[in-house]
Amino acid sequence: MLGEIIAVGEEVLAGDVINSNAATLSRKLSEIGVFCRFHSVVGDIVGDITKQLELAVNRSKVIVLCGGLGPTKDDLTKEAVASFLNKELYADEKLMEGIKAWFVGRNYTPTKNNFKQGLMIDGGEALINNNGTAPGIYVKHNECHLFLLPGPPGELLPMLENCVIPVIRPLVKSKIVSKTFKLINIGESNAVTILDDIMEASEDFILAPYAKLREVHLKATAIGNDILVLNAKIKRVEDIIYERLGEYIYSDNAMDIVDIVIHKFKDKGMTLATAESCTGGLIGSMIVKKPGASVVYTQGFITYSNESKIKLLGVSKDIITKYGAVSEPCAREMVKGLLAKSGADYGISVTGIAGPDGGTSEKPVGLVYIGIGTSDGVRVYEHYFKGNREKIRIQSAKVAMTHLWSILR
Repeated sequence: MLGEIIAVGEEVLAGDVINSNAATLSRKLSEIGVFCRFHSVVGDIVGDITKQLELAVNRSKVIVLCGGLGPTKDDLTKEAVASFLNKELYADEKLMEGIKAWFVGRNYTPTKNNFKQGLMIDGGEALINNNGTAPGIYVKHNECHLFLLPGPPGELLPMLENCVIPVIRPLVKSKIVSKTFKLINIGESNAVTILDDIMEASEDFILAPYAKLREVHLKATAIGNDILVLNAKIKRVEDIIYERLGEYIYSDNAMDIVDIVIHKFKDKGMTLATAESCTGGLIGSMIVKKPGASVVYTQGFITYSNESKIKLLGVSKDIITKYGAVSEPCAREMVKGLLAKSGADYGISVTGIAGPDGGTSEKPVGLVYIGIGTSDGVRVYEHYFKGNREKIRIQSAKVAMTHLWSILR
């Protein structure tokens, strides 16, 4: 079944709001066998919305419009869809009462325009929004299923799970099984070359590569009617991928590299500490976002200045004077001081030049040293990352976790 997503809103067109809803909707719908072939963004203009709908109903069976269901005059999605379908809008008493109760329960007084959200398309079905005041709408047009959802992701996602998927899932005849393999320490072109013979379109499965930041993801998908047959097809491609690329695969499930590292530390009963300069606590933040990190992560130092490296980590002033703060010796001393201060089993240090200023011909912007060590010794890795300041910082943090994963293996 083919799907289509239409985002409505001048703020999305202008780039003030990132259209993250499209990614979420495509991913979730593909899990039940609805493949989105088109994404579009239109402004808050009835004529533009209806023109996009004219295209959509002729090529897609599931059409999700997100945004434009608010109380203001420029929220016109509902009006546009009603116009396209040649349907009337009417005041739904139940929705009106729900809006009133929402405001009363929060000690607010609704304004007249709030009740605009209680208008319903004739022949449509209200989709309950438990996280906001804008109800969604489901309406069937010939063989097309149209869903109108609010734009805020905190409202859209629960409604997608609770209102949209239950309607669509029984209508999809084919079943779908997929598995994603996450690889590091190899580029997309190399991975695809190694799997060249199974990358071609096949009746058994589709194998699609996705280049991520410092990673490659390979998604294998099988479509058919017999779930046992589909699982067997995925198992066959899994065996091939592991045989050829197993040394690069860190996960074949929803876990990312930080999840995997934390689990390995938990399994071994080990602890981790960090000392960060150019990343400014980014590695620590990546770790503490994960549930259960407190069992593993003991503490982190942000030693941005030379003085803090000397004072907090015991880095020798002579080393900084002779080699500089961005150097292999400094990264090594940072790890040693970190382990002595924290008592952790493993330590990570990062020092580099994130830019845009501060680079020289000898030490250009993007030069980063990553140290990883235990009481048995320290390894320091030299990298030259490309990109702007934020990208260099993110790459530094991610590659630090990659090195740690490689060592733990």
